[in-house]
Amino acid sequence: MCALIYALNDTDERVRAQAANEIGDELRKNSCCCSQEVV
Repeated sequence: MCALIYALNDTDERVRAQAANEIGDELRKNSCCCSQEVV
């Protein structure tokens, strides 16, 4: 999850879009995202 959150800051919009998509997938699979980066 941390790597995906950091990827949201990437300059390439395709990387940001993919990261956002993967974060959404992870949240649907497991709604608990207790991480310092998320909180």
